[in-house]
Amino acid sequence: MAGPHVAGLVALLVAANPALAGDVAGIENIINQSALPLTTTDTCGGIPAGQVPNNTFGYGRIDALAAYDLATATGVASSGESVPVSATLLSNRPNPFNPFTVIDYTLPGRSAVTLRVYDVAGRRVKELVRTEEQAAGTHTVTWDGVDDAGRAAPSGVYFYRLETDGYDETKRMTLIR
Repeated sequence: MAGPHVAGLVALLVAANPALAGDVAGIENIINQSALPLTTTDTCGGIPAGQVPNNTFGYGRIDALAAYDLATATGVASSGESVPVSATLLSNRPNPFNPFTVIDYTLPGRSAVTLRVYDVAGRRVKELVRTEEQAAGTHTVTWDGVDDAGRAAPSGVYFYRLETDGYDETKRMTLIR
């Protein structure tokens, strides 16, 4: 991540959520969580190829929209730690995607969570999280474009739906093979 880009993103995040002003660790966490991971096939500085972070790309490419979504779904606890203020399903990244996409969501408290992918006909394609009790915070799930039977899903539009205690939301994503 390049310095000027990070500085601009920090300004955007603080403008979107003034409670983040001065919360260096919280801002860094949001940027790292929302970055699109990039790897290299080269070993650099003793860091193995394929590792994130790495010496070539750091944590990856900045995704300002994903970082903004995380910042607006995050508050600051009395301890100074960043915490989600509401359950939120964030936009997947990248979108469109091939071969994988990352889906983030936030939980303000402990909650049972289900996250599923559906095709345009409403048929379940993949269950990413099965009614699992999860702690408050930001959670990340990766979908590799494979259905529950282990087959590669075809190119097309898919919907991912997050269901938690008292909250459910559906968003759209596009898989391009």
